Amino acid sequence: MATNYPNIGQTSTDFASMYINIKRDFQQALAVRKHESLFPLVSSVIKSTGKSNQYDMSFIINRMNPWLGSRTREKIALDTISLVNEKFETSLDVSRDDIDDDALGLLEMQLSGLPIIAQNFYDEKVFDVYNDHITDTETTYAAGFDGFPIFAIDHAWSYGYTTAQDNIRGVSVANAGKLDQTYGYTNIKAAIVSLENFLLPNQTRAGSKATHLLCSSSTYFDARQILESAGLNLASSATSGSVTVAERGTVNPLHGQGIQVVKCPELTSGYWVLADLSGPLKPVILQDRRPIEMARLAEGSTEYYE
Repeated sequence: MATNYPNIGQTSTDFASMYINIKRDFQQALAVRKHESLFPLVSSVIKSTGKSNQYDMSFIINRMNPWLGSRTREKIALDTISLVNEKFETSLDVSRDDIDDDALGLLEMQLSGLPIIAQNFYDEKVFDVYNDHITDTETTYAAGFDGFPIFAIDHAWSYGYTTAQDNIRGVSVANAGKLDQTYGYTNIKAAIVSLENFLLPNQTRAGSKATHLLCSSSTYFDARQILESAGLNLASSATSGSVTVAERGTVNPLHGQGIQVVKCPELTSGYWVLADLSGPLKPVILQDRRPIEMARLAEGSTEYYE
């Protein structure tokens, strides 16, 4: 965050005092709001040490082999991806007249909202990646280690078990991804089975467990009803005034699975993502090169603040 001030020889006392207060409040509020953000949950935050970082996507084999007089050695290193950092900033021009005329302190009050904008930025950028991969299942956003988008019907390892694995369709192509009272139950159940049966190159399960259901605002309440209701009415509609056995509430198998439903306002409306977020490696990597901070710049400066 950069704030420009008039180049008039020296900074006015009022502005200097206001800037000190705003910067202090900015950093304090930023620290508090970090705990309210979703990006630490849905992405792997890695401290970046250069303009770009290279990652060797390695997977440790998750099973023991019988001793037959010699060791069974497995290949671990798989693919490499490289992520390049981008620079972001926003600048505000504050004139001397604005400061002198601000008798009610409204300018400082409005600027105190900057931490909200700054901290939301991380969530916005992370969910931009999720949204791009949700809505484009071809190759435009194929930034994954296997050359396919996060959500695809043809994930495949480069060696070993090379059969395509689907993590997008759910129970059927026509109703894939729907999360409502008609298709939501069967789609979530199918997604859980798909996630927990994802195979490694040696054809053993990856050990994933569904821990979180990320929902847009429009799917959040249906998701909670589907996952958290102790009983479930499996009948799609009642055709008569009398209640049949099939229409009565039955035990909901999804209840008590320990899946946390998370409201993600930045996720594209109508969508949801079932994920295992218990480990260090998440679907999205966020490289954190420099922390967000506020700085003063001379009027007319076009240099990027370092």
